[in-house]
Amino acid sequence: MPKNYFQYTTKSRHDKAINTLLGILEGITADRRIEKQEWNLLAKWVDENSGLADQHPYNEMVPRLIGAMRDNEISNEEHEDLKWLCMKLRSTDYYNQITADVQRLQAVLSGISSDGVVSEQELDQLSEWLAEHEHLRKTWPYEEVDSLITSTMQDRKIDPQEQKQLLDFFSTFTASDMDFQTPHLTTNSLPGVCSVAPTIIFEDHRFCFTGE
Repeated sequence: MPKNYFQYTTKSRHDKAINTLLGILEGITADRRIEKQEWNLLAKWVDENSGLADQHPYNEMVPRLIGAMRDNEISNEEHEDLKWLCMKLRSTDYYNQITADVQRLQAVLSGISSDGVVSEQELDQLSEWLAEHEHLRKTWPYEEVDSLITSTMQDRKIDPQEQKQLLDFFSTFTASDMDFQTPHLTTNSLPGVCSVAPTIIFEDHRFCFTGE
């Protein structure tokens, strides 16, 4: 982004960063433990938002986050405190609720996949998250994630092929610049991933396909 326009994106960067941090926190703690790679994802968030650290609301958020990370452990109390603060600082002044929660969902997926393993416990937590955010239904990637969880957890275990499929999809949201609206694409395809109960209407509609 040209530097002369960067100053006008402060509000959007504020809002996206809060949504992203909230999702990361939910994702990396879904299995009740935090691995080294997950700590790295949190540290990356702090580093990539360092330019905003002296601005509200980061001057309130970042010190608490860094304090919680010092001992390489986030207690339940610290986790709930950080989540509460994220919820308090969230705003829909720039992004509407749908977009804000999609950013959050994509960060949840990034957090879950950041250690290279997706567990049954994480899928259970993710399934609960989806159930609490059904207003995202018909919004990508909600239904794709719902479909993956449904097909994977039918036998209550994750086999190697399913593990790879989950990681292939979830890890597309681990972009180098943390831009979860435009995830990097992998060379792996996901055949058969679609909504469990899709709504498809073609009559009198036009479609515009975009992206890489």
